[in-house]
Amino acid sequence: MTHALAAESPKTAVTSPLDAVEAAAQFLARQPDGPERTLAKHQPRENGDCSGCGWHRTVRWPCVLVDIAHRAQMLTRGSRKSRTH
Repeated sequence: MTHALAAESPKTAVTSPLDAVEAAAQFLARQPDGPERTLAKHQPRENGDCSGCGWHRTVRWPCVLVDIAHRAQMLTRGSRKSRTH
């Protein structure tokens, strides 16, 4: 017996880093205040590193999570506009 979630359709398969960022942005956009909470945590430090990343090594700001949060905000704004028309 094959589990229903085990088989991925071509529309949901992550095949590149950009697909992964898009999938993460779509997930974050569905979380309550997800983009805003992420952006609040991932701010630049004085030295240019990300304040939310870098527990084991330094990460330059803007980190990939900032990019994901910005994309999630765009998705959220787009869905609000389509619901009002």
